[in-house]
Amino acid sequence: MFTNKFFSQASITTLPNPQIKRYALITVRGQKKLACLIEDEWIIDSTCKSINNMLADGFVGEEAVIGWAEMQPSLTH
Repeated sequence: MFTNKFFSQASITTLPNPQIKRYALITVRGQKKLACLIEDEWIIDSTCKSINNMLADGFVGEEAVIGWAEMQPSLTH
């Protein structure tokens, strides 16, 4: 029988299920804003906040934001 001192003392840690993070341009109170969908909740993270400021100031257009959002991989968070 195989025995190993390390494995007999090791414990298994269960990690939580990863959350899928996805960006999209949504309408909030009549304004288009970039938001992040995590599970079933839309949030505005620091990336969204920066891009939303550029969108509001006219530095980027909605089409560019949509294109950027579509290019982002679905991230685990």
